[in-house]
Amino acid sequence: MLCPTLIFLDNKKNIHRQKRYSKFLTLLRYETGNACVLLKADSELSYSKVCTKFGTLLTVGESSARNVLETIGLSASDWKEFSQDVCEVAGDWIAVTQQENSFHIHLPLLSRFPLFWSESPSDTVASTSLEYLVESGAQLDLCDLTLRTLPLGPPWPFSRQTIWTGIRRLSVAERLDITGVRRQASRVWTGIVPKYDRKDIVSALANELPLTVARLCENSTHVGVDCSGGLDSTAVAYLAYSKGLKIDAYHVAPADPANEDSVWAMKGISEIGATPVISHNRSVSSFFVSSAQEQPFDPEGPFVWSAGYSHLNAVATRNRLREINVQLTGFGGDELFTPMPAQLWSCVRENKIRGLGKIRRSAKLNRVPVTNLISEALRSTPFHEAFSNCLAQNVNTYGVDLSWGVRLRPAKWITRDALNEVQKQVCHLAELEIAPLSIDRSIHQQLLSLSYEVELLRQITRNFGFGELTWRSPFLEREIVIPTLGLSSFDRLNDGRTKLLLRDVTRGIVPDTVFNRIGKGDYSRELFNAIALQRGHLRSYFSHCRLADIGIVDADKLLAAIDSGINSTDELHALQSTLETERWLRCL
Repeated sequence: MLCPTLIFLDNKKNIHRQKRYSKFLTLLRYETGNACVLLKADSELSYSKVCTKFGTLLTVGESSARNVLETIGLSASDWKEFSQDVCEVAGDWIAVTQQENSFHIHLPLLSRFPLFWSESPSDTVASTSLEYLVESGAQLDLCDLTLRTLPLGPPWPFSRQTIWTGIRRLSVAERLDITGVRRQASRVWTGIVPKYDRKDIVSALANELPLTVARLCENSTHVGVDCSGGLDSTAVAYLAYSKGLKIDAYHVAPADPANEDSVWAMKGISEIGATPVISHNRSVSSFFVSSAQEQPFDPEGPFVWSAGYSHLNAVATRNRLREINVQLTGFGGDELFTPMPAQLWSCVRENKIRGLGKIRRSAKLNRVPVTNLISEALRSTPFHEAFSNCLAQNVNTYGVDLSWGVRLRPAKWITRDALNEVQKQVCHLAELEIAPLSIDRSIHQQLLSLSYEVELLRQITRNFGFGELTWRSPFLEREIVIPTLGLSSFDRLNDGRTKLLLRDVTRGIVPDTVFNRIGKGDYSRELFNAIALQRGHLRSYFSHCRLADIGIVDADKLLAAIDSGINSTDELHALQSTLETERWLRCL
């Protein structure tokens, strides 16, 4: 199920607008009779309207989700209560509550349906499609463009803005309130999650996880599955197999012979009788290539996983030929089933540390002195202070990060002027008193990472789905995420990095032998092979640099980094992101 195109208009009649939106259906009107909420007529998603105590409730999305939302809406005393009660409802949906000329747009936690909205006067107030808000002559946001050069793009809370000045997007668990010309995004979900007994969580997830996989593959008998060789994707493959689905298993063979991913991937693929689809070292020729990516211009900005272009294109093309419309992945598994960096900090706050044994093991794992780890675990720096100093270079010198996870590490070729633009945005967000996603640092880090992966899969589907194929992961669905967040930090630390929770949840579906693997495959060799191969091409490509022309990149420092031959993996990932941002600018 793909994202619908919803448009929210102001209260003015406009001939040009009527022509522009002639292919839309009117779902809600103002009291004046003018259209205000539209749905693209060719959308396959259903919608419904009911009258509640607090006005009209419009729901768009899956029928099961709509039924739950309507039940909650009919029993809620006001729209604020409704807003708080629906945040965790499973499925793909958008809800709009209307009272006279006031509208409140509700999205679920970790929604796959982003909502963009305009801060400036415009007849289009908000839309699920950014292109309907970008007017001719729109200006690029230099802060956002600078952050696009980070390996993972703009982190939260910067992801509340877009690459266009004056256009924002709803973030994790936010609601958009529209009254006249006033527009405001408000946090709905507190991030406070009750802690449950581990046995109860295992029982709930063991029941829900297979059902979630079945829902994601509804109306499909043949699916694609990414099989990296890691525990998460392997578990997803076995879950799909348990539902009687025919599987095409996609695997990218690593270049490093010491990387055992292929060995483990092929074991699982063979056991479930899936059709193996192997790409050999394709990523080596994908990194640092500017000319091979012939993608349509995306108004939302540069593609985050640009090194995956060739692989994703190959997957999408083959799936279309075989009439496969769902590609399953294991995204989100690390966040749900292994400790986050701040887990020890959270465990200390739960008063569950009774001795030095766990701290010593954690110090050994992070290769830092025990005294440094204890000092970091006892720090109580509030989120506001940590975020205000996110650009400081002397933050966290202990070699382990138990913080809020907001520190920015811009590449050395980013100019001082560009960093000043980022600092201005930091000050602006600090003045708004942006609260963390949870007062528990480890849950805050989980939600940060999960929201990134939800957005990445949405980007992949937008760019490679062609309206027919969607990338999904059961570990990013709310009915799986919410119970898992209820696991105590102590239990999560006890489970360690071998994903014992996932093993217990999938027992009887995934063989225990799958979980004998410890660690992950390393793909840094591909990076270093690629930079050696593409160094001359990059030097030529950046000889005239648009990012340098607008003051974001110091061209001399960038070329020096390309020529140095002693790049770190972090620097090479930043170089890949810089290349994709430059490519996007040249398509503008």
